[in-house]
Amino acid sequence: MKLLILSFTAWLTSHCAGAQQVRLSLTDAPFRQFLKQIEQQTDYSFICTKEQLQYLPPVSINVINRDMFEVLNEQLNGSPLGYTIDDHFIILFIKRDTGRNTSRVVTGRVISTSGQAMAGATVQVKNEPSITTTDQYGGFSLSYHSLNAVIQISGAEIRPVLFAINERRYLEISIDEEVKELDETIIIAYGRTTRRLATGNINRIRSKELANQPAGNLLPALQGRVPGLLITATSGAPGASFTTQIRGQNSINPNPLINNGIAPNDNPLIIINGVPFAPQNNNVNQFSSLASPGNLEIYQNPNGGISPFSSIDPADIESVEVLKDGDMTAIYGSRAANGIILITTRQPKPGKTGLFMDISTGLNIATYRPAMLNTKGYLDLRKEAFAMDGLQPGSLPGGINYAPDLLVFDSTRYTNWNKYFFHASAPVTNVHSGLSGGNSRLSFVSGIGYRNESSLLKGDFYNKQVSLNNFLKYRSINQRLIMEGSFYYTLGNNRSASSPVLLQTATLPPNYPVLLNKEGLVNWKYKDVDLINNPVGLLKQPYVIKTYNLISHFNLSYEITAGLKLLLNAGYSGYKTNETALFPASSFHPDRGERGYFNLGKEDYQTKLIEPQWEYKKLLGHTNFTVLAGATIQQNKLSFESSRFMLDPAELTKSRAISNNYDYKSFFGRFNLQHAGKYLLNLTARREGSSRFSPGKRFGNFFSIATGWVFSDEKIIRHWLPWISFGKLRLSYGNSGNDNIGYYHYLNAWYFLPNYFSNQGLASGPLADAGFSWSTTRKSEAGLDLGFLKDRVYIGISKYRHQSSDQLISQLSLSQADTARYIANFPAIVQNNGWEIMIEATPVHSKNTGWSTALNLSMPQNKLKSFPGIENSLYSGRYIPGQSLGTLPLIKFAGVNGSSGLYAFDLSSLTLTDTYPRFYGGFQNMVSHKRFEFGLFIEFRKQKGVNYLRQINYYPAGLARNQPREMPDHWQYPGHLSDMQRLTVLENSPAALTSYLFTLSGASYSNASYIRFRNFFFSYSFKKDKLKRTGLRQLKVYLQMQNIFTLTSFKQSDPEIQSFYSYSLPRTVIAGLQLQL
Repeated sequence: MKLLILSFTAWLTSHCAGAQQVRLSLTDAPFRQFLKQIEQQTDYSFICTKEQLQYLPPVSINVINRDMFEVLNEQLNGSPLGYTIDDHFIILFIKRDTGRNTSRVVTGRVISTSGQAMAGATVQVKNEPSITTTDQYGGFSLSYHSLNAVIQISGAEIRPVLFAINERRYLEISIDEEVKELDETIIIAYGRTTRRLATGNINRIRSKELANQPAGNLLPALQGRVPGLLITATSGAPGASFTTQIRGQNSINPNPLINNGIAPNDNPLIIINGVPFAPQNNNVNQFSSLASPGNLEIYQNPNGGISPFSSIDPADIESVEVLKDGDMTAIYGSRAANGIILITTRQPKPGKTGLFMDISTGLNIATYRPAMLNTKGYLDLRKEAFAMDGLQPGSLPGGINYAPDLLVFDSTRYTNWNKYFFHASAPVTNVHSGLSGGNSRLSFVSGIGYRNESSLLKGDFYNKQVSLNNFLKYRSINQRLIMEGSFYYTLGNNRSASSPVLLQTATLPPNYPVLLNKEGLVNWKYKDVDLINNPVGLLKQPYVIKTYNLISHFNLSYEITAGLKLLLNAGYSGYKTNETALFPASSFHPDRGERGYFNLGKEDYQTKLIEPQWEYKKLLGHTNFTVLAGATIQQNKLSFESSRFMLDPAELTKSRAISNNYDYKSFFGRFNLQHAGKYLLNLTARREGSSRFSPGKRFGNFFSIATGWVFSDEKIIRHWLPWISFGKLRLSYGNSGNDNIGYYHYLNAWYFLPNYFSNQGLASGPLADAGFSWSTTRKSEAGLDLGFLKDRVYIGISKYRHQSSDQLISQLSLSQADTARYIANFPAIVQNNGWEIMIEATPVHSKNTGWSTALNLSMPQNKLKSFPGIENSLYSGRYIPGQSLGTLPLIKFAGVNGSSGLYAFDLSSLTLTDTYPRFYGGFQNMVSHKRFEFGLFIEFRKQKGVNYLRQINYYPAGLARNQPREMPDHWQYPGHLSDMQRLTVLENSPAALTSYLFTLSGASYSNASYIRFRNFFFSYSFKKDKLKRTGLRQLKVYLQMQNIFTLTSFKQSDPEIQSFYSYSLPRTVIAGLQLQL
């Protein structure tokens, strides 16, 4: 009868599940080997325990093309085991006794939320003696008696969970891992590691830290949180850019004739889901706006622009890893010469499909609005200036003494122009929603986000963004095939004002007439005085930039045989912009006769990537080694065009279009060895080629070597220093190239000149030179990682040195003409070295209360170690060997001459002012009690920066421009000791000259250090049992604040932005709620 039943079962199974043939040849083989061979030849996987297999004898069999279920039934015939089928799982179980024994059997599998099998977990039936542990596949089998039996799953790295059996015969249980921070998975270049086993320098920012901040841009959410990573805002305008550097500036400005000699920042490589971000951290605008003033002398904002990271919503980010040393960056080659920022978007988590939503609203509150003189103070200042020059105010337009503010404007009128043009606060709204779920084989997340941030500038100005995030992961039954893909798309619309002159409206005379007439039109005349400088007309000159950002990636991993995998990483990143700057005729004074015009601009960044790889892992005794080899094929394309159209009648007057292509190819490899979990070795090598060099110079070879020793696992340390729970020493050395010189410099270039008497002209560009090649950065580092009190206290110390040589810089030919310059390698050496310290502690960790704190400190030092022949180069007077690249040779200020009342200078020597930070870092505290949680993050920086005196002295005090209420005491009579020179109304007077020289002196720089209370959050989570009636799985309300207040001696402007005429960083306050269904 049993044989008949088994035969019928085999027939039914083969027809319902689909018969699969097997070929087996075994002699006295363990039953596990028999099952494994079936798994290798079919789509099925077995779930069983060691205890179950003990009932089965060795297998001897020799069959060809037999139905797998026939073979399986024959082997199980007469044994106490049976099986059931769930999808493609064959689950073995112990048959129930049909006699008086009422025990039942449940079989199952325990997996993590990421779908990984959880081996070694303890599975126990509550209030019954039955207990077991999961095998290497997460499988288990238990007997129980009670119909209401509940199993409990626990383990060293598992959050205990209870699960009702409900008489089911098979359970798949997903649990949360309690992974120690040292063993948490960290993403690195082409792989993963943990803090415990890493041989290089890595820092990780989790999604929770990002979610506790109301930032609309990812970069400010990282400020001060990673040692060695320096992020600085250029403006507080919505969508404005941030400068980003890892461990300082490595390269000299390749073209000192542009950008006022300021070197472009050495930006780190930005990678999102394994694909290089097409625009990286380059500004994506062509035209000026409030965020991009474009004038160094007046606005002190040479790096201002529109940030591509305004298209990356922090709410869509799962984690950010920052890689800094040679060990972590060398395998990426020249692209990572300045470090790497790896960004991973929100990941799918297996489990019941659910809806998540995050809604918040709040205000951006204006800060750093300088208090200006009132009408009386301003008029007194003007009258004194005329007296100092021996002039009387006059009413003749164009005269040197023309002063309608004194003779025509209402002397009793007062307007606070800051309040007139800028709101005290502006609303900001965020909405994020999506679905997430799946099982251990197929999981997904799909979300949509919306952000609307209004501008503090009055008018129809805003920054809006919509984001779509989709991520899918698939894992085959036998775990050999793993695929994942993502699609991230954002659409942005940033509307601002075209003219940065609006940033200077605070200097408008406080008694300036009304700006709009009774009809609401621009008031261009007051009592026969032409109001040529009426700034309200600038509000009619809108600037709009629309951005389109797409990032997609596909990863494939297939295990050919045990330990050997084929891998593929492919992706695309595209970033497009459409810019419009409108200048209607009505925005200009009628007497100027402007027709009106508008500018159109487009930019298109594209990156295509494909990286085939293979990986082999092997465990030999106590030694684990991994070999990785692969290739990179990357193509970048950048094209931009701009046009100007005149209005009424329409006419195209200017147009240009440029397209640049960049091809990058490389072969790379890595060898990683871990012996006994405490002796570590990592080797990487890369050969890469760049199209930015001539054909004979395109390829370079780069490598790294790193070692680590987990000395805390040594017996002598455990015995004599038991309070050290973790200790690791690490050393690394690596080199990488740099090809950041632009395009086609090895070719001769020609440019069209404007028409000259109806003839088209041509001019030569920089001279071609095919001899230059890679510059090289060599990185060395030593690190010590320590954990105390079971890792509740962690200390990480790093000492590094980076040297960049073979600098790619501009040289002059014998003609010394601007167009006769050429690019060449030069033996100048730039060195960055320093210390980085990170301390993390958990002083309180109990069931209801927790307190964690973290401090990071960076102490960098930048130096131009050598520059042979600098005195005969374009860099003479800009860089000084032995000093940092941020050191400025400035005129030595000698105070105010007590007799003449003019600024005095010592022209026989220079003042050297280093603008690079001396140290910087952050301090974080997070406290939780039951369902309450709050945290505070403080950022600090020690530095010198350009002060407001430079900007207010660019226009001599005494002109028809209002001054700060706290302006320095100015000279008024012979013998008067003052900090500021005498006033003047003349733009070409000796006082005007010395005022300009002041802007070039050391007095225009001062201490710009600060301690900023960067972020505060508070949240409350409702009890889950109280939410059951509502259908909610989670509900949390929160309050978040950003840029709360700043402690600094820096006056009149933000010490981070350092511009008196700026859109200051706003203080953000939002309230919101998070829920899950």
